[in-house]
Amino acid sequence: MYKYICFATGISAVLLFCSFSLADTVILKNGDREKGLILDEYRDRIVLSTADGEKTIMKSAIRSAIYDSEQKALMQKGRNQLKKGQYVAAYYTYERAVELNPDLEEARERLHYLGSYLEAKTRSDIVSDITAKRERFGSMPGKTPAQRVAGGLGLALKPGEKYVLVGEVLDSGRSDAKSELRPDDRVIAVWGEMAAYMDVDEVAGMFLAPGETRLVIERTVFPSLASSEAPFGGLLSTGYRKIIGADLELRKEGVIVTDVMPGGPFEMSGIREGDLLYRINGKNTRYMPMSRIINTFKNNRNREIEIVIQRDVVLWGEEQSG
Repeated sequence: MYKYICFATGISAVLLFCSFSLADTVILKNGDREKGLILDEYRDRIVLSTADGEKTIMKSAIRSAIYDSEQKALMQKGRNQLKKGQYVAAYYTYERAVELNPDLEEARERLHYLGSYLEAKTRSDIVSDITAKRERFGSMPGKTPAQRVAGGLGLALKPGEKYVLVGEVLDSGRSDAKSELRPDDRVIAVWGEMAAYMDVDEVAGMFLAPGETRLVIERTVFPSLASSEAPFGGLLSTGYRKIIGADLELRKEGVIVTDVMPGGPFEMSGIREGDLLYRINGKNTRYMPMSRIINTFKNNRNREIEIVIQRDVVLWGEEQSG
């Protein structure tokens, strides 16, 4: 059983059942079909991985898209339900997705959060929670959504080229925001929904889920790598670990930083345990074997290197008086 996604006016999606095999298929309005793997879906475009490389296709040119698996369609359905505040329905959608594939990290994380939230709340409490947060962000007369987020979370946003940027972390917000975020961090997703090519107020409007706000930020750092005989201490003392001051693990989501050593190049540049190494010297690590990544570090001893990291961030807002 497969799912069929129709794009209404190039933006909205309607879920229907159909059957198809193998790769995702994007059907264009001119009748052409593009086959591949839908990697990312944004408000106005999708990114499709094909045999000829990645292609960006605007939704205004798409008639429909067919996902190759039910689990992908369930994930999209769950995201839509969360946006509408349909938390019970979203719980059962993500439960079904996890049944189909227990390794779906996003589905497991959302299922865990929704389960804990629903267990602690009655239906009236859920409605009250949603209403209270929306009022906190939305009842400031004359304020834009971005200004309401600044008042509710202490997080100032500003426009960027592809992604909305963190402008400033304000004193009115929770201290965890100050420790997690820096000016010019790129907000690439909020609650699992990709935030590329959105304006500031559109992204600010995605901060309305009850309680916590979960986002993914992207940051460019420039650690100065050490030599193999670097002086900083710790349990890690050989090979690339002494060059970057950390260990790396290859997981399903990509190359993850672990065991960051105090005083090492990664720690000094702000990289921390759990960060995803997304790009190294302009190259996407998605297509790199671990051996090539390690050799890149070894070949850049005593040099500055450009690394783009991605980090999961959880923020809690404080109730604002007045």
